[in-house]
Amino acid sequence: MSDLFIVSPISQRTGVSIAKQISIAPIFVLLFSFLASTISAAQTITGTMSGTVTDSSGAVIPGAAVTLVNLQTGDVRKLGTNAEGRFVFSAVQPERYTVRVEAPGFEKLERTNVVLSANENLALGRIELKTGKASETVTVIEGGGKVETESSDLTARLTSDQINLISTKGRDITSLLRLIPGTSYIDDVEAVGEGFGTDLPNISGQRGRSTVSTVDGLNASEPSGSNKISMTTNQDAIAEVKVLRNNYAAEYGNNGGAMINIVTKSGGQSYHGGGYYFLRNEALNGNDYFNNNAGLPRPLYRHNIWGVNLGGPVQIPWIFPNHNHQKLFFFYSYEKPHTITPTNPVFATVPTALERQGDFSKSVDTSGKPLFVADPTLVTSSVLCQATPAKPDPKITSYQGACFPGMKIPQSRWNSSTAALLNVFPLPNTLRSDGTNYQVQQSVDVPKWSQIMHVDFKPTDKDNISWKGQQWVSDNIGFDTSGWRHNDDARWGINSHYLYSEDGMSFGWTHIFGPHVVNESNVGLRHDSEGFIPGDGMVDLV
Repeated sequence: MSDLFIVSPISQRTGVSIAKQISIAPIFVLLFSFLASTISAAQTITGTMSGTVTDSSGAVIPGAAVTLVNLQTGDVRKLGTNAEGRFVFSAVQPERYTVRVEAPGFEKLERTNVVLSANENLALGRIELKTGKASETVTVIEGGGKVETESSDLTARLTSDQINLISTKGRDITSLLRLIPGTSYIDDVEAVGEGFGTDLPNISGQRGRSTVSTVDGLNASEPSGSNKISMTTNQDAIAEVKVLRNNYAAEYGNNGGAMINIVTKSGGQSYHGGGYYFLRNEALNGNDYFNNNAGLPRPLYRHNIWGVNLGGPVQIPWIFPNHNHQKLFFFYSYEKPHTITPTNPVFATVPTALERQGDFSKSVDTSGKPLFVADPTLVTSSVLCQATPAKPDPKITSYQGACFPGMKIPQSRWNSSTAALLNVFPLPNTLRSDGTNYQVQQSVDVPKWSQIMHVDFKPTDKDNISWKGQQWVSDNIGFDTSGWRHNDDARWGINSHYLYSEDGMSFGWTHIFGPHVVNESNVGLRHDSEGFIPGDGMVDLV
């Protein structure tokens, strides 16, 4: 793996992920241009479904017809049982299914609402057919969880019902991962995506930095290897989350921790959509004790989150009628969170109006004692800039040694770039006992937006082609924004501006050559960029 970072002042990083089984599908790169690239292994979200067909005595039934029907899209796949009465459907998309089993001289059996989750090897066990007329059908409705018997994976799953019905403070999917056994968190998520990305959890004793997150098989972790998921996906666009906690198969991994697989929604045979709006406002809150004690007003605290989504079959009158609603499907989701969240009060030392003119005659240190500005052209190891006597007195106006006269730096000695840089700092607004002279509490203003487009195309009964595009943008303005190391903006009283954007695209093609050969190809690309500038614009240092 190789990374190249270019900062001037924008850095761009690109991730390209490729998974191959038998062959690689064509790579379509029409929407993105890249300055740097990272190559890593992609993951797949498909699973398998298997079982054994028997009669009431337990004898296997070879040649039984097994039909798998996708309840959302109506997609149909068929197999016959082998000599041992066994069948295996490979490369199956996570969804709800009906399994229909037929054999001459036996009643037809249907097991409906069978849920296959991402990366799951679902064993249906022994499917028993009863002797009878083929026109009669026995229907079994599935319910409850199943014990994994086809693999040794230690897994957990967030279902669509859990995602839709359980409230979360920040509407970020990582908050719901607390429901997974063996998962621990350090803090809660204040808002979806935070300012840059949300921390991945510690799972099964492994640090979050060791956890790998994917969205529809495309790596979604922060490219530099931190413990964050930076490809933020809005909660209403997520169908399920599958967590491989431990002991997973060889095709998964990359790090030593858990695998978090996020699966987004797809379109179906009927139209479904919705809209929503969530609100938080400081008018509903009281000012806290510490703000009241410091004389600070109640800060702005506003979270406005609205979004829409729509999915269903694609129909174009007279061109592509798609009468059976089984060929082409789409799903689109757009969410626009705008959060204004207060930070802790900031107390900093900034240059005074006189200091910006080179006059330090009124300046004092943190203990209230006067400052002495040395002339670097005169200072030696034996000649110092100090007051007389050695213990300075604020009333002393005569100095000795290598000080600038009157503690005033002549304009001829100024560095024009440094003088211009001083204008970035705010002017003092207070004087505290610790020597700080600037106090403020501001709210970080973070407008964001997220959109996802998912298209599924089934040109033949043996082909399933899918494409997904995803975008996330987070624009941070204020003190203590994401991306600034050690809170330098807050420490120096500088209002900063940090912009992060993330784009991703994935393409998948599954082709069924026959009952025993299935080809699944996946290609994924992602691109992210970040920029840092002062909140009031770049400074002219010329």
